Amino acid sequence: MCRIAIHQPQDNDTIVVLSVIDNLVKGAAGQAVQNMNLVFDLDESAGLNLVPLMP
Repeated sequence: MCRIAIHQPQDNDTIVVLSVIDNLVKGAAGQAVQNMNLVFDLDESAGLNLVPLMP
């Protein structure tokens, strides 16, 4: 998922474009869940095969 926002600061002719890419399951957060599963003796991929929900 990619979120894009456009913002124009007050009293300015500049336009700011912001973009955020959501990759929670594929980065450090996914690795943290995998490590937690190992610590608690769960299946290593538990919770990682689910489709992420948009907040």
